[in-house]
Amino acid sequence: TSRVTIAATDESDLTTSDGGAGFLAALQIGEGTWEYVEGSTRKSRAGGYSPAVRRQIMRAFESLARDFNTLFNDTSFHRADPYLDEVRSALRATVTEAIDSRIPGGSSPTGGYTQTMKTDFGISFDFGDKAGDVFRFTESKQRSLARSLNTQTGARDFHGLFFGESASDPGLIDRMLDIVATAEQELRIQRGSTGLFVDIPV
Repeated sequence: TSRVTIAATDESDLTTSDGGAGFLAALQIGEGTWEYVEGSTRKSRAGGYSPAVRRQIMRAFESLARDFNTLFNDTSFHRADPYLDEVRSALRATVTEAIDSRIPGGSSPTGGYTQTMKTDFGISFDFGDKAGDVFRFTESKQRSLARSLNTQTGARDFHGLFFGESASDPGLIDRMLDIVATAEQELRIQRGSTGLFVDIPV
């Protein structure tokens, strides 16, 4: 019996997908993410991200949540700044639009504008929090995200929201970074600043 083998070219996870064409099924090759293990490759359960990728995502989003909350915490800055207010407003609008466009019922309007946005995979934003704890990423929410990333649907929805579907459809991460980068550039022009306005790692 003839057999087709697909393998990664380096020591990394391998994702197989034929976009619903049925090509891989005809070759008896399953779709999903295959986790690299020294000497072999094993399939990630439920078709989501592999454990290694999930750990990387969790670490990156812990750091992102800290930096995002610092930006919305007034005690992090010596005085009010119009540039800071503009960045906050732009981020609020971007997060609201991104979640509203992908998650029906994800936002909760209060007092004429949206304060709370929730996703289906454990991440939420509360712009009404006066202490600056806007990006909610508590331990319980981290566990919820980890569970979602282990499923094909959860991994797909997470990637679509935060990283987009294509080059012409930027995700929330790129859109937020563009806002911060633009504000930093304008601040440098106006004030001759050479320091970073804020650092959000990806």
